Amino acid sequence: MNPLFFVLAGFAYFLSPGSTSVFTKSQEGVEVITIDKITIAVGNMEQMLKFYSQVFGVEFRPLAFAGETLQSVKIGNMELLFCSKSLAKVDADHNTIQLRFVVEDVQKAFAAGLANGGKQINAVQMSEGRLHGSLRDPDNNSLEFIQSN
Repeated sequence: MNPLFFVLAGFAYFLSPGSTSVFTKSQEGVEVITIDKITIAVGNMEQMLKFYSQVFGVEFRPLAFAGETLQSVKIGNMELLFCSKSLAKVDADHNTIQLRFVVEDVQKAFAAGLANGGKQINAVQMSEGRLHGSLRDPDNNSLEFIQSN
């Protein structure tokens, strides 16, 4: 099982296999065990499905909800759920978070992203001994790919 990296509130976190949390519990707070699902409100479902399916080699499954069809897929240990912007009542052109995916081949993921409607933010480059690069998906969400160890 590969480790999970993610970015939350501008900070990168690492969750290794078998660990339960990257956060420490405050006296008043609740301990977070893991993040198991991210929902993205999308504007163009067809383009987003093509992009994520091609980049990650996955097949989404449709889910009926509130008279609409949502799309779900498992990427690593996390469920990625797409719903329409109208259902989520979201009116935004850019996201305010960045998703960071640890992949076996950054160059391959980056090339697949660009070939399927992604737009480069930062070219693939070496930093701290690892390849990484970032791009926007067809709905303008910011994604970073980083090479696994």
